[in-house]
Amino acid sequence: TTQLAALSGGGGLVIACERDARRAGVLRRRAADAAGASVRVVQTDFMAVDPRAPPYADVTAVQLDPTCSGSGMVERASYQLGGAEEEEGGAGGGGAKLHAIAATQLELLTHALSFPAARVVVYSTCS
Repeated sequence: TTQLAALSGGGGLVIACERDARRAGVLRRRAADAAGASVRVVQTDFMAVDPRAPPYADVTAVQLDPTCSGSGMVERASYQLGGAEEEEGGAGGGGAKLHAIAATQLELLTHALSFPAARVVVYSTCS
């Protein structure tokens, strides 16, 4: 978030949506220290944001950092090597969880692409 503010050269406003109150507070403090008024943290679910309403209607770039599956984590190595049963949602329900996360990520990406003034959409997730 603060890197995006730095890249704007002080000529833009970064609006960061975070639905978790604790994380929004941490982000708000860190952004204020690092980027001052060029970052506005909004505690809300990104999916609840109306892309056609101010100030979102004027957003020209969206950086989307959705929840990841965790499949890249070392603890998840057994899942990655676990075989077809787990991948199909068997033993640990891993397959069902991955499908749910993928569906959510698609909804988030589709929403990000609906901002009328957006010229750039960056999608970034760990796995």
